[in-house]
Amino acid sequence: MTERRCVARLFASAVHELRNILAVIRESTGLGIDLLDMEQKSAENSHQARLHTVLEDSQKAVRQGAALSDAMDYLAYASDIETNGPCDITRVCHDFCLLYAREARSSKITLLTDDGEDPVWAQFSPVLLFRALLDVVDLCTSVGGQVSLKFSGERRNKHEGVKIEVVAGTNRELVVSALASCPRFEGPRIGWMAKLMPWTSQDPCFFLTISEAEAQTENH
Repeated sequence: MTERRCVARLFASAVHELRNILAVIRESTGLGIDLLDMEQKSAENSHQARLHTVLEDSQKAVRQGAALSDAMDYLAYASDIETNGPCDITRVCHDFCLLYAREARSSKITLLTDDGEDPVWAQFSPVLLFRALLDVVDLCTSVGGQVSLKFSGERRNKHEGVKIEVVAGTNRELVVSALASCPRFEGPRIGWMAKLMPWTSQDPCFFLTISEAEAQTENH
């Protein structure tokens, strides 16, 4: 999968999600108008509680749309960042979960991230990490999906990467087995390698790192 294909898939998922959000806003505001009209015509039945709920739904959809728009803007910006970065891993995890949520749901995969906002900086292009995370989700999809995955930026043994937790799901054991048997993904870019290793020997957690292929060869 090329970087262009990776970016295209993320944008396609985000656009569909944004359309859904806009549909919620359109329906909610339309219902709100109807309720106001009914309120004006009726002195007996109050629709204030329902109208309040409708407006809350609209506000929530607006916030989701704004966050998704920011993620799309960052993805476009990230496409121009040089191979050696910098990359804020925390930001990429957050944005990936927003951008690919819709397509992941089609495989009954829920994408989660923590509430942390502290950046975890690494020296590689953000697009390399977007692609590696997409490879992880594709692997989980290939064995049936039906799990929740949680991504968070972490530092471990002086390396920056993504902690991947298989949180829950009916297909959890099969997904964990698939991730454990795939220590390396296809290089996200020539000269670079994405590597997946167990976070601990007990919990179903993994650590995804990206580094130059030559550097990895020297370490082994």
